[in-house]
Amino acid sequence: MAAVLDIAVTAWSPLGGGILTGKYKRNAERPKDARYAQGVWHEDLFVTDRNLTIAEEVQAIAAEIGHTPAQVALGWVRQRRGKGVLIPIVGARRLSQLQDNLAVLDLTLDDEQLAHLDAVSAIPLGFPHDFLATDQVLRSSTETPRAGSTTTGNNPQNHLNCKGAKNAQVRV
Repeated sequence: MAAVLDIAVTAWSPLGGGILTGKYKRNAERPKDARYAQGVWHEDLFVTDRNLTIAEEVQAIAAEIGHTPAQVALGWVRQRRGKGVLIPIVGARRLSQLQDNLAVLDLTLDDEQLAHLDAVSAIPLGFPHDFLATDQVLRSSTETPRAGSTTTGNNPQNHLNCKGAKNAQVRV
């Protein structure tokens, strides 16, 4: 929506509180001084399997190209082509973190890397999007109508009776 309305977005916490830096590992104890240390009430909102999977992919690309995971994550935000203007807000606690974050200015991810990160982090849209993308729906939308059927919705095979509703019909 922001891109359509030509509104810049300031991306708060583009490193996910350290998740995308590799600070948090699957099935490992969290660092004691970490933002999402054991026992913090909101840790389960952010340190999730989904987010750790995304972080693992960021780390893999970082290792492949010789940059840090933080630089890859920030580069991913910076290079969001066609998504409008995104301005990442970095929140470094130490000078070394700030220097590492600023080194993103020397990084350019290729289209394949960007597409991979977009795919692994895609938000499931749920119903009706997942239903409309099924093979059955896609196949039926490209099939030629059978003899005797109509495309106006008058075919009784295209309707289901609502249970409990007198004479009500729902189009399929």
